[in-house]
Amino acid sequence: MSKLEKDILQLLTQNDKKRLTAEAKLLKQLLKIYDDCRKDLYIQFIEAQGKQNTLRLEQLEALLKDIEKNMKSYTNLATKARQKAIDGSFLMGQQLGSDILAAGGVKVSLIESAGQINRGMVEALFGNIPQLSGKVQTDVLFRIRDELTRGAIMGESIPKIAKRIFGTGLTQDGMKKPFDSIKTRCEVIARTETIKASDAGYEDLAAKAEDILGEELYDAWITAHDERVDAECRSIENGTDNRFKSIAEHPGVYERRKGPRPVISTHPRCRCRRIPYLLSWEENGQINLNKLRESGRDNQKQTKKTVKPVKQKQQVDNPVPEINRLLSNAPINDRQQLVKHLLDESGLSHIPAGLEPMSQWGYCSLRVENGRFHVNELRLKQNDARPYHYQIKTAFHELTHARADGSPTRARTIHEHMTPDLREAEETVAETVAHFMLKEAGIQEEICPSYSNLLVNNLPKLKQLQEFRDCAKITDFGKILSKYRYIDRDSELITLRSQLASQQIDLVGYSSQYKDYIFNNIDSIAAKIAENNPSTSVDIIKRAINGSWNNMDVNGPGFTDSLIVAMNRLGVK
Repeated sequence: MSKLEKDILQLLTQNDKKRLTAEAKLLKQLLKIYDDCRKDLYIQFIEAQGKQNTLRLEQLEALLKDIEKNMKSYTNLATKARQKAIDGSFLMGQQLGSDILAAGGVKVSLIESAGQINRGMVEALFGNIPQLSGKVQTDVLFRIRDELTRGAIMGESIPKIAKRIFGTGLTQDGMKKPFDSIKTRCEVIARTETIKASDAGYEDLAAKAEDILGEELYDAWITAHDERVDAECRSIENGTDNRFKSIAEHPGVYERRKGPRPVISTHPRCRCRRIPYLLSWEENGQINLNKLRESGRDNQKQTKKTVKPVKQKQQVDNPVPEINRLLSNAPINDRQQLVKHLLDESGLSHIPAGLEPMSQWGYCSLRVENGRFHVNELRLKQNDARPYHYQIKTAFHELTHARADGSPTRARTIHEHMTPDLREAEETVAETVAHFMLKEAGIQEEICPSYSNLLVNNLPKLKQLQEFRDCAKITDFGKILSKYRYIDRDSELITLRSQLASQQIDLVGYSSQYKDYIFNNIDSIAAKIAENNPSTSVDIIKRAINGSWNNMDVNGPGFTDSLIVAMNRLGVK
């Protein structure tokens, strides 16, 4: 391997580390801005309450104006943070191009600041993702308007309305933790902006280098050389992408301004790079692009950490014996001891668990580390006002999440791992399996499920598949889905996600077959929903059911809760 090839590999590695650092810094800043925003909004709602228990409709206009002002202020802060990160990344891209040219014997000085570059060019580059951080706030504001109006009409208290709103986009389950969809959006913003700005910096440096060089400067496309590289990025490196024409006898080498650009020509969070390339380097024996790429792959293989298979206590086709083993002699009447028993018997005694004052009924704190999915802790609500069988169900739900601990994942972070479609599949598994485990524990009481919005969509989809065709009750689905955690410990649920994605359901049409039953049994259904929502009266729930069903508002309050109760009673059709 030549000295130039070694130098380029080293420079690319150094640049990747700097880019990741820049991404992490911007992500941290954006999340802090959004976190401060939600806290300020929460305080604003509490202060709006004053001596009144409820919010009058006349107060809505003034309160919404204050909220919009607050949102715009934080959007401006987010925009400034992004622009500062763009400027820094721009210079980072210049530095990489300059260093690679210098390694090949070409001296090109850097432009000292991003303020001296052609701003029009940069603005054009970033034009296809305008004000992403502002869009986050706009989306949330629309949801706030909707939930605020609903809560006021239903006569709810200010704290109750605040909880509604902080479940729509700013937080999940109140103030406990940031909402994951915003975290995911922030991560996309941080990575995409950093990569594009770095590439724009390289473009500006290359344009300046052309005035100095006595030969044409080309772009060579280099991928990250691992199994996560997308097919389109591989085809660009191989010169087989029909959108771009490589120069003769040099696949993956392109004329500047006519070739591909990371992110713009590929996809968000693309990790590919363009590097300066001179044909004279190859003629002089300084570089062989194919060998350089192969060396990059070899380097990836040397540094890649292997993932060992997770040891299983049991490898059978039926998950029921494992569930029954866990429930054997389990202290059902003591939640805290029950969770400890279930974790110990699952080989997960290292996970801290217990009761805690919090807004959620239960939660697992998660992380990804060294190619594996891990659970940091498992907690249940200390002062849970629901009937005790609901509390036990939540313990089984969180255990089902925790059973994925230690399993492999291809993601680098928990936010990259927990995509929206995975979260949907994950909660469907955990909730249905919890119902099945409750039945296996001998508890026969009827339960209004959590995550009704997911179950009413996903159970009919699964029902269309041969494996689930005989399922009628939630417990039936849970028995089959338990294989993902009580035979295997599958943290990615790829098969289940594919099954759900392959099926479609028209919820309006599907739900109509349960409508008469719901109206004829609204008292018992509302009472059942109230068990899982002890802070909401039966009368309010009945009004919400009537309103959403009369308007066929599938996202309305009470719609999916009443529908899932009816589906479980009559059978999933």
